[in-house]
Parts: sequence; C-alpha cells; structure tokens
Amino acid sequence: MKEPLPTANATELSECTCPSANYTGGQCWPGTYCPLGTGYPEPCTEGMYCREWGLSQPNGDCNAGYYCDGGIDRPDPPHRLCPTGAYCEEGFSTFMPCPAGTFSNTTGNINVTYCLSCTPGQYCAGTGNIAPTADCDPGYYCPGGQDTATPLEYNCTVGHFCAGGNPAPDPCISGEYQDEEGASECKPCPREYYCDATEAALSFSVSSHGVVIPTECPAGSYCPVMTEGALQYLCPEGYYSNVTRLENVGQCQPCPGGTYCDSKGLTVFADVCDAGFVCVSASNTSIPTDGVTGYECLPGYYCPKGSDQGVKCPEGTFSERYGLENVTECESCTPGQYCQTQGLTSPTGNCTAGHYCTLRAIDPNPSGETYGDICPAGYYCPEMTEDPVACPIGSFNPLTQRPALTDCQPCTEGKYCDKLGQTNFTAECDPGFYCINGSSSATPTDGMTGDECPAGAYCETGSSIYQPCDDGTYMNHTQAEACDTCPARYYCVNKVRADPCPLGSYCPSGRGYDYEMCPIGTYGPVMMLATADECTQCDGGKYCDHTGADAVTGNCAPGYYCEIGVDTAYPNNNNTGLGGPCPEGTYCPGANPEPLGCEAGTYNDLTTQALCKPCEPRFYCPANSTTYLTTPCWKGKIAPSLPCQLNHVSHYTVLERLLLSREYNPCY
Repeated sequence: MKEPLPTANATELSECTCPSANYTGGQCWPGTYCPLGTGYPEPCTEGMYCREWGLSQPNGDCNAGYYCDGGIDRPDPPHRLCPTGAYCEEGFSTFMPCPAGTFSNTTGNINVTYCLSCTPGQYCAGTGNIAPTADCDPGYYCPGGQDTATPLEYNCTVGHFCAGGNPAPDPCISGEYQDEEGASECKPCPREYYCDATEAALSFSVSSHGVVIPTECPAGSYCPVMTEGALQYLCPEGYYSNVTRLENVGQCQPCPGGTYCDSKGLTVFADVCDAGFVCVSASNTSIPTDGVTGYECLPGYYCPKGSDQGVKCPEGTFSERYGLENVTECESCTPGQYCQTQGLTSPTGNCTAGHYCTLRAIDPNPSGETYGDICPAGYYCPEMTEDPVACPIGSFNPLTQRPALTDCQPCTEGKYCDKLGQTNFTAECDPGFYCINGSSSATPTDGMTGDECPAGAYCETGSSIYQPCDDGTYMNHTQAEACDTCPARYYCVNKVRADPCPLGSYCPSGRGYDYEMCPIGTYGPVMMLATADECTQCDGGKYCDHTGADAVTGNCAPGYYCEIGVDTAYPNNNNTGLGGPCPEGTYCPGANPEPLGCEAGTYNDLTTQALCKPCEPRFYCPANSTTYLTTPCWKGKIAPSLPCQLNHVSHYTVLERLLLSREYNPCY
C-alpha cells in the first residue's frame, strides 16, 4: 500500500489528504470504522467511539458524563466532557440542558438527577442553568425547584413578609404587623397599640405567626410606634394612668403632691407620704431623699440653721452628703472630672476626651485654664484624663486634642518610631529589613511589626513588605537589599537558589521559567547548557523532531538518509539539517547517515528505496547503476568476462540485435 505524502506537517494519519489517484486503501484509523466494502473510512457514529485501528464497527457507546458528536476515538473524550448546566447519559451525541427549575455547577453529569433542584429562596429560569438565576421577588417565597421569580401559588401570607429570596414567608416580629397578602415588608405597629407575635401565634394555634390586627394599649402602659407587648412600656414609678391608648410616657400623670407611686404600671396612686418629708411631685416613696420629689437637707446643698430651703454648693465643687451646714464642707471637683453648675451632688461628668482637667475644674473641655488644657501633639487624653498620656514607642501622633490610644498612629509602613510621645516617625526602615507598621526599630526582627528580609526576597530602604525575587533572579541569604541575577547555565524559579539548566534546554543568564528549549533537529543530552549552539546536532542516521529533547527521537526511515541535524524521519527538502530521500543508484535500509551505492550486479532506478534491484538477464550493472538498459552483455559474453558456451546462441530478437551497437553485439 502506498500512503500519500502530507501537504503540511500532520500529527496523525487522519489529517493526511489522499487523492483518488494514489490512494489504494488501508486500515481504518482510530475515530473511524470500515464496514465490509468501504471505499473510505467512515467517521465513528455519533454517540459512539472507535478506539482501535481497523474496526469494522464502533466499539460501543460513549460513556455517561461525555458526549460523542462523531469521529471520536475514545469513550471518555476529554474535549467532550459534559459541561456545567447539562447532563450526558451513555451514548449521547450532544449534551442535554438541565430542565427549568434546576441547575448544575459541575461537569461530567451522567443523568438528569445530577441537575440540582433550584435553591430555596431562588429561581432557575429556562434550561441549562449553571447557578440559580436570582433571588425570588419581594412579595413571594420560593420553595426549592422554582422556575419563576413570582410563583403565583406562593404569594406571601398575612402576618408575614417576603423581602426577596425567601424559601418561606417570614413572620412579622413583635412591634410589626401585616394585614395584606403579597407584602415585601411588615408595617410598623401604630402608636396607641401593641403587636405581640407570641400572642398572635397562640391565637392561630401555631408555633410562629406574625400579628395581623394590632391590639389597644391597656391602662397603666403607653405604646409608641412599634410597641412589642402590653407591658413593654409601663408608666414609671412616681406616675400612673387610668386611661387606655397612651402613646408616650409624657401622657402618664405624675403622682400629685402629698402622695407617692412606688411601682410601675399603676392605674391610681399608692397612698399619701409620711410625716417629716416633703413630697413635691411624682414621689416614688413615702420618705423621699432625692432632692427632686422631696428632701431633708439635700446633697449639693448646705443648710444654715433656720433654712427653709438649701443653699447650692458653688461651681467647681460638689457634695454627696446630707445635712451640710456651711460652704466649707462642699468638696473640690475630682481631677479628671468637672463640676459645671451650683448645687451638685457629684461631679457633672468626666473631663472631655482630648482635654485634661486638674483640681476644681469647671468646664469639661478647658483650653489654657488654670485647671486644665487641650491635649498636646504626641499624646492622647481619654475621657477623665488628669495628665496627658504619651503615645507609646512604635507610634506617633501629629495632632493635638486627640482622645484615644487609637489616635496614636502605628508607625507608617516602611518607617520606625523609637521614642515615646513622637509627633512623626523617626526615619525609614533599613535596607535588608521591612517594617509592616508600628515598628519601633529600623531593623525589626519580631515578625509582628517587621522582620529581616528572608532568603528568596529583597527589601530596599523603607520597605513595608519583602518582595519575592523576580523570575530569573535568586537570593540565598537573609537581609538582602536586591536579588542576584541568575547565572548562565542555570535557571531561577525557586527564589532561594539557582538550579542547573535541565536536559534538553539551554539557559542564558537571567532565566527563570522562560529558559529555552533546544530547537528541533538538536537535543541536549547534558545539563547546564548556556546557548542554543551548545545543543547537540541530531546524530547521523537519526532524527530529532521536537524541541526540548534530551535524546534523539529515533532512526532515519528506510529510503531516506539523515546526515546531521535532521528533524524528521522522512527528510524531503522540508527539514532542518542535512538529509533527504535516497537518490537513484543508491539504497538506504534505515538509520543511514548517507546513501549507500548499489553494489555491482544491482541497480536502482527509483528514489527513497531501502534495497537495490538485481540486474536483469542479458545485462550487467556496474556499481551505483541507475538502470540496466545501457549495459547489455558484450559480444560473445553472458557477462562482462564470460564467453558464450559451445553450441549456445544469444536469445536476442532481430529487433534487439539491430538496436544494439556493433561494439556490444551479443554472441550468436
């Protein structure tokens, strides 16, 4: 059988063209089959595969999880793996999209059960989904397997809301209600009413249900908007209410003078006050001492003999004791706090953050006062500061009036701060080290605020993080400011070392993953080559048909010779190096570095021959003959040196005798 020469580089027989003029038949190749009487291979049937050479029918069905669309040579073709959003049963010629209401985010699905029901709260519109389309629309809820955002049979129910993406309706929480279907949110419970979800669930005899109709606020309570229960907001001690539907605490009535209300939620006052105490209004005890609803001689006051009311302690002082007699008994305001008004029973409050307050402070945020000032830069002053606090080492603060430790900024990345109370960083981090933030040293080694530059990386001055060595560079020690260029004959991808250039390759300097492959027609049998010229030319009689080879591919084909550097077993003027078809008058049995001349007695009138032909009868063939026709047997000879035997004659015809020259007349 003769096989056609490819018109371009081909990788398998099926890519070769075969005109009818020179195609005589052969074995069907993988991916085809040849029934009896086939004139040309048939592509393998859709849904099936043809693995071997010379099949008369397909091997069988394509595997589940794959599809075979014709001409396939294996049951599990990697390039026909069933895609996401689809499934492929055994023998499928194409993939089948997952049905509406389902999705699949995996490949290789073998049947429709691998298509997942759409996630509850979402919907999967159309077919072939690889993920849910989107969340269910507000006002609707979506159990698993929905194919629309607005399923009519799943309208949100009363007492519930569906904000979107709901697998089931959500009950309105206490303080809200919903009296309509298809709602995306609940309504706030109106003022003068309360909405108790627990009561609602009990009324519907279920474990969970939202309020449908709000309930009136009872006497003794008040109900602002979104009240959750009947007893959530009780009229406070000292107050009462005997009417329903109050909406705020201001509508609760204070207990009248001379009376008291000692518990919450009262609908009438409790009783009248005891003798010896003053109940002014809204008293919650029969013996008030709070200085508002009643008093003896109140804290914050001093009462000279015969006073009918107390005299207030002055600004900058306070008193927490009863029965003071004169102003000298009022206490100076505590450092870190301030006493802003007269008659205080305790300091007004803490000195404002960002300021500091010494003894007898009057204002919470003093500025240039004898009793305090604003916090200076490099320090911070929390609330209630007596003396400014210095920012710690490893931080700085450029601003005044800062209130918290967090205002001390961690030392800037790539910088360090080595003193207390700094208003700026000290300087940049040293080369060979990196400062993450908050570093207190130019050469940190704690691993938290910074560290030395590790092997395989470099750190320039002011580095905030180490930089891994670039491809084609390396660094084999710590504290490096720059990485070294990879030397020739090595490649650098491991950051910390240079590795010898591998077999079949060559490595100029500065190479990493981009090291070069020995070109076709050559091979690299040793490591650590630096240039393409150091790759070995393919040996005589051999060929090297791919880049990066570390050994020859194989022997030159019979009928061809490969002198040196050849990249194909069939050199034919389209190859590298020196080689070609074996010429006429020679033969190449295989693995030939050069053609062999035909021996005497043989000839070759064709190219690309592995053997020479024996010389025809009545002719002789010198060495390297390309034909026998020009060398007939000499006159009187049957060979160049043998006379005709006695009584033997030549068997040439008359026409042959006429055609032969006189010099070469045969014997007769």
